[in-house]
Amino acid sequence: MGEILRKYGLYSSDLQNIQKMVKEGSLERLRQSKPGKRKVTTIPLREYEQLESALARKEKALAEITVLFTALKKSELGISGPFSRGRLPI
Repeated sequence: MGEILRKYGLYSSDLQNIQKMVKEGSLERLRQSKPGKRKVTTIPLREYEQLESALARKEKALAEITVLFTALKKSELGISGPFSRGRLPI
């Protein structure tokens, strides 16, 4: 560790000071947070529906990519099937 500290021109006391500052900052942040349940954030129904629609589109795209990837892997391994010989359904 000494070699790394020397490389960056630091001393072990610098490292101890950094650790102390991080610990103090963490403790201060924990003191500021209130215990108990967090407030539930609500969003407008329209925004929720847009997010839900975007998620559905992305899940569908992921499923299609997964099928294509599986077909590609099978063709590389020589496993016969409807996707053999490099023919992918597009």
